[in-house]
Amino acid sequence: MKLKRILAAAVSTCMVLTAASALTAMADGAPTITIYDSNGEQYGNIITFTNGNQINQAVGSAPEGGRVVLSEGTFELEAGIYIQLTNTNTITLEGAGSSKTIIKAKDPKTFIDNIGSALTYRRLLEVYKNGEGLNVTLQGLTIDGTGIEGTTGSILKSPIDFVPLRLTGTGSNANITLNDIQIKRNTGSKNKGCIQIGANNPHAEATVTATNLYVNSNVGDSNYADIDICDGSSLTVNAGGGFNGIILGNCTMPSNDAPGYYTAQMEIGDPDTWGITKQDVTFCTTIPFFIDCYYNREDELGNYSDLVGYLQEDDLSIIDQMVNDLIIDDSDTLLYDYTNCNDQRTLAEEFSVALNGIATALGISDVAESQQKLSDSLAASDWHTWSDDQDTECDVCHATRVIEPEYDVKTEHIDATAGTGEHASTTATGFVTTITNAADITSIQWQITSGGETRETKVFTNIPTAEVTGELKLGIIITGLNDDAATATAIINPKAEEVTE
Repeated sequence: MKLKRILAAAVSTCMVLTAASALTAMADGAPTITIYDSNGEQYGNIITFTNGNQINQAVGSAPEGGRVVLSEGTFELEAGIYIQLTNTNTITLEGAGSSKTIIKAKDPKTFIDNIGSALTYRRLLEVYKNGEGLNVTLQGLTIDGTGIEGTTGSILKSPIDFVPLRLTGTGSNANITLNDIQIKRNTGSKNKGCIQIGANNPHAEATVTATNLYVNSNVGDSNYADIDICDGSSLTVNAGGGFNGIILGNCTMPSNDAPGYYTAQMEIGDPDTWGITKQDVTFCTTIPFFIDCYYNREDELGNYSDLVGYLQEDDLSIIDQMVNDLIIDDSDTLLYDYTNCNDQRTLAEEFSVALNGIATALGISDVAESQQKLSDSLAASDWHTWSDDQDTECDVCHATRVIEPEYDVKTEHIDATAGTGEHASTTATGFVTTITNAADITSIQWQITSGGETRETKVFTNIPTAEVTGELKLGIIITGLNDDAATATAIINPKAEEVTE
């Protein structure tokens, strides 16, 4: 269904910051296709990929419950993949990971020409079955539809009926699972969305469940939903992944308590009725989207006022939730598959700049508390979360740190002493340092203060502490010093920059 996009300029290019969003280089050699049966045994020979029809044939020949595995690499198509199950109900099409296995057009212009003007299936990948009992899993793939655009019609031109992924089926039990799938789509008014579920036919229905779904949404001035869920079909998105865009139809998103996902229900005009009637849509956004709004569209910040209003309504408070998710204290989740708290701190710093910039430009005052909360958190010297002062592993990202042992150190003065005999003119002052818990001591250095001047001794190493179970006493005598008021401070295991010979 056609959909007039609200705040078109605000929905800018998605910058999903995840481990899965950066495409890696193709593995050496041509990619391959391997079929496995339901027991995990290889079924037939490994196929060296040359054209998309090989994938169609592999799926068609796979046994019930089997898997068709695409290796790491880029599978370039001259025409789309059409998974139409006839002899089986359950099949998996599996890549090496969305950052590693990419399906795309070999040449976008040729791909459009191959679509032609006939009523053909216009997609990179379609899953379909005419009948009951469809169970298909797509896993570990990027479906890249960038560059495929164009129009049909000689007078009233409209975008070609193309989306990277179509999921349809006839019958009441068409179940499709998406796991670690990334959809890419370029911007522009001549493009439709990213995913179509079902079709404009009450019998073409599909029930789709997605986990770790990444969508580089069809943004810009397009009039189409990024995910179009037709009547009778549904989409359930589990936590993980992330995307920005508008979803039309029966969709269940992770609650706003799930870090990384922030959704709002919006009512917008239906373009098919010239805006006279309204329709409800789900708007899904991410923290990177908000940052992108600021860094890439600073000259258009005025377009964001309504959007920020939606994100800060009392019953949603999405901006507050974003800030709370970025401040990772008492949290066991890092956003967008980060594994390091410092990476999330960088995201928080960029979000803080964007939030302050947008709020200032639009005169928005009701985000001040969120701004201050994030600012206070960023001012902290340590972004990791430790259970206590002696915790050596971050509770969130499991980074480790070295905690220097705490020693009980006491240094006492020994009265100045004159020499005897031929050394009668020699004087000296001594100090004794007593250390408890000394088993980890490897070196010691003293700072001696006398007459307002402080000097450091050399660093003494090779201290035999391995068998020390109680107190360790170490002494030093300063020859030529005769000062009852002199003091000494012992430095235990001095760092390299503290060492003065």
